[in-house]
Amino acid sequence: MMPENSVTGRDGYIIANALMYAICTIQNLPEDRQEWSDMNDMCKLVKHLCSRGMLEAFKLSVKGHTGKGVLTLDPEEELDKIN
Repeated sequence: MMPENSVTGRDGYIIANALMYAICTIQNLPEDRQEWSDMNDMCKLVKHLCSRGMLEAFKLSVKGHTGKGVLTLDPEEELDKIN
């Protein structure tokens, strides 16, 4: 039986997968075209929605389908390393 507030029965999975594709796309744009604030918030959301194992599975799936990987799910930490 599908949860009452679910549209597809797997809403969380679809949303997390879409977020991972969006994160990958933004991170692989030229730096001056990256929507950093949106991508940072997407990273926070997907980490909230998924277990560590699911995050890794989504990352592998996105790389397998696009040929490009998610570079980081902690962009603020990466920025701190640069500064």
